Amino acid sequence: MTSDWEAIIGLEVHVQLCTHSKLFSSSAVSVQATPNAQTDAWSSGQPGVLPLLNEQAVALAVRAGLATGCHIEPLSIFSRKHYFYPDLPRGYQITQHEHPLCREGTLEFPLGEQLRTCRIERIHIEEDTGKSVHSGDSSLIDYNRASTPLIEIVTRPELHTPDEAAACFRELRQVLVAARITDGNLQDGSMRCDANVSVRRRGENSFRNRVEVKNLNSFRFVRDALAWEIQRQITAWESGEMVWQETRSWDENAQITRLLRRKEKSADYRYLPEPDLPPLYLSADWISQQTEQLPELPAASRARLMAMGLSFAESVQLVQADGLLELLDAALPSGAQPVALFHLINALVTPALHQGLATLQNTDLVTANAVIPASALGELQL
Repeated sequence: MTSDWEAIIGLEVHVQLCTHSKLFSSSAVSVQATPNAQTDAWSSGQPGVLPLLNEQAVALAVRAGLATGCHIEPLSIFSRKHYFYPDLPRGYQITQHEHPLCREGTLEFPLGEQLRTCRIERIHIEEDTGKSVHSGDSSLIDYNRASTPLIEIVTRPELHTPDEAAACFRELRQVLVAARITDGNLQDGSMRCDANVSVRRRGENSFRNRVEVKNLNSFRFVRDALAWEIQRQITAWESGEMVWQETRSWDENAQITRLLRRKEKSADYRYLPEPDLPPLYLSADWISQQTEQLPELPAASRARLMAMGLSFAESVQLVQADGLLELLDAALPSGAQPVALFHLINALVTPALHQGLATLQNTDLVTANAVIPASALGELQL
């Protein structure tokens, strides 16, 4: 990106919630199930079937808001969002439009040696769609994913570089996984990031047309897709071309974004209040109960580690790697010194995560003033 231009980036992150059943029915949620094995009359859009709201999904959505410093609305309302797509059998998706569950939060995230901040505009509950599977000239629909409970987390357009956007997405995943709201499995689509990006000349106050890059499911994809898209838009504006408001996808093989469709406007979705679901009222006592369910979150973990003597960079590294903080905490009761333990983990365990833990999981790791029990190693998530 040239110094004459700046990017304006906002994220919309779709997060699958860790519930046993779907948002509006009792069908089980399962990523690995045989296609259409986890479906029912509601998920497949049969006429006359009414939705029944999953209380656990509401609880997890509230905890997501609390974990990101949001105000929890005591009253929220479900809406119908209309659009046609084969994997949306009813022709509408139940979501929250004008009255979301959570508003006005803040996410602090590390980038290099600094902490950055991005505000959360809203978090709302919605149901996932089915999945289209294309093979040759055939297209098949799998409704297993239909009505899986989601939250959508929308940030303010306050990010300005691809690295910032990727770091913000990474921290958001860490917060939600630590709070046990989602499993955070990016490969299976448990979290999917849509990045909205526009560019403008430095000093401009108005916004130019923005482009949405859909379904980015890795931190690297967020960074690479935004870097390419920002340069594409700068080149277009400098050449006198129009950058249209549109939706694009990231082609990892070609390392370019590709046009999917012109961007819809809110009026195109014909939002209306969901007539089959009453307004959602939450009491202050119930919200307080969800606050009590929150464990230690990444910012608090980093602060605790630095109080033990680790540097900011070391605390970030330890918290970012799934399972390593738990590993350190499991070894502390044996009298291990935190700094020595960090260096042991960094020297022996971190490389083993890339090679498989088989050589480490049968014995305790022992070094000066640091012991990691084999039982703790066995719990690491690869």
